[in-house]
Amino acid sequence: EAYAVLSDEKRKKMYDALEINFKPLPSDAEELTAENLDTLVRGSEPGTLWVVQVYAEWHKASIGFANAWENVVQSLDPSGAGVGVRFGRIHMKEQEALCKSLSVAIRVLPTVLSFRDGQLLRVATFGRDTQTDSMLLRDFIDTQLEDRSGHLDLATAAAFIQ
Repeated sequence: EAYAVLSDEKRKKMYDALEINFKPLPSDAEELTAENLDTLVRGSEPGTLWVVQVYAEWHKASIGFANAWENVVQSLDPSGAGVGVRFGRIHMKEQEALCKSLSVAIRVLPTVLSFRDGQLLRVATFGRDTQTDSMLLRDFIDTQLEDRSGHLDLATAAAFIQ
């Protein structure tokens, strides 16, 4: 199929216009899978806030969000040492079953989820410009560090809950 597309000049131009990225989006965040989510996120030290991005490297908004995500991850130390925040990522297509098992429907990429003590707290979508996304992501994290009640904020997640 790929050969047929790339050998036909008209189809090749259409393919090239899609601006698909097949390069990995490197991150200092932990890559989360169905095999390690329970251990890392749900079994983490009590009170630890996990901020988890659902992404795909070929998705234009995920590509655009990558710099904002990394700026925040690196500024807060991805290991969470001293801050109480850990960062993870879930690849939407490679971990499709895991995404479907979450208590929210992922409809927009990138989507950022937060968990504390194994419970989903908040959901937000991003995909603006790097400066705005960095500011909004920091605010998303900071408000949860201030509010350690551990309850799901239904006002921010209502549109996503299945």
